[in-house]
Amino acid sequence: MELLKVKKKYKYIDDERQTELMVQLKNSTSIADVEHSFNALYDNMTKLLWNNLTRKYVPPLNHDDMKDVFQDSWVKVIDSRLMFDDSKKAYTWIFTIFKNMIIDRIRFFDRKKTQSMDTQLDDEGFTREFKADDKTDADFNVIENEKLFHIKKAILELEDELDRIIINKRIIENKKFEDISKELEIPIATIHYKLNKSLTKLRKKLIFLVN
Repeated sequence: MELLKVKKKYKYIDDERQTELMVQLKNSTSIADVEHSFNALYDNMTKLLWNNLTRKYVPPLNHDDMKDVFQDSWVKVIDSRLMFDDSKKAYTWIFTIFKNMIIDRIRFFDRKKTQSMDTQLDDEGFTREFKADDKTDADFNVIENEKLFHIKKAILELEDELDRIIINKRIIENKKFEDISKELEIPIATIHYKLNKSLTKLRKKLIFLVN
């Protein structure tokens, strides 16, 4: 009985600490404070979140895809930090963000599978061939190349060299967070913070691409 009480006590202390760290992150104003608060929150919660989420969502996601969306979810936490309600538990709020990101990724893969089947088979089960109009295909390539040009240009205009390297590896080269961390020899938590900071700047510069 005493052991159960001790476990319950430590769980309560964890809840308090996690919420305290989330509030610190929300209220941080300087770059150094945001990075420091996020690193502490990441170290405190990442193992618990990973264990709970993988038990529920692996499968349908495999481990590699789960790692990818897991790290993207941490970027979302930083991006949404000002929306955190100080009266709520940080774990519940953060877990919901992760869960929604994972469900979106699962739905994305499901749509890709459906579209792949639709393009391969017709109603009678025969393989279909779709040939795009040459002009349409050329116009699409021009538009995509122009977008990529503006994105790369905006990345080059970022002041911090490490920010440029990280966002280029993640967005342009589509590398996984773990690979970037190993290659640059910096913590994943730092990559999250720097990526979020860079994306915020890029959104402002590239707003015309989505209008």
